[in-house]
Amino acid sequence: MNSSLASMIENSCIKKFSLFMLILLACFHFNATWTTMVFSTILYIILWETVLLTPAFGPATFYVERCSSMPFSLVSAIICLAFVTIHTFSMVIAFNGYAEGNKSDQIFVPAVHLIAASMTLINFASGGCMVGIPLIYFMAILTLLHCGRMVWRRLTETRSRPVVS
Repeated sequence: MNSSLASMIENSCIKKFSLFMLILLACFHFNATWTTMVFSTILYIILWETVLLTPAFGPATFYVERCSSMPFSLVSAIICLAFVTIHTFSMVIAFNGYAEGNKSDQIFVPAVHLIAASMTLINFASGGCMVGIPLIYFMAILTLLHCGRMVWRRLTETRSRPVVS
């Protein structure tokens, strides 16, 4: 593919999605649900439009030498889904941690993200995607379980409080 066409696509996508992100974040500034949805959508759009669109042009499926067992677009989509899951439940954990002043929840979120991001480096090894992707999903499940435990605790605390009329 022509490099000037690729850079033109990349630049126009970045400009469009930067504007899109600013508008949405301005509309839903402090709402946790909307912020999570916007953040996940932006991550998905930027990944697919700027990174995956360029190598996708051509007559065949694009494979990476290091992970020849799966197409590049499939590996990227699977990793993107894992990070969207991690970010969605991490936002719930983070907002609850800040609301309650719980330092362990505040530290849990960046630690999980840093560990999961580091696990993507395994993909550079030959056949590493077959090991790295399950590890990233392990982190996503860990985040989901932590969030579920936190929500369950909040629900049981709310039920045990007496109703004051």
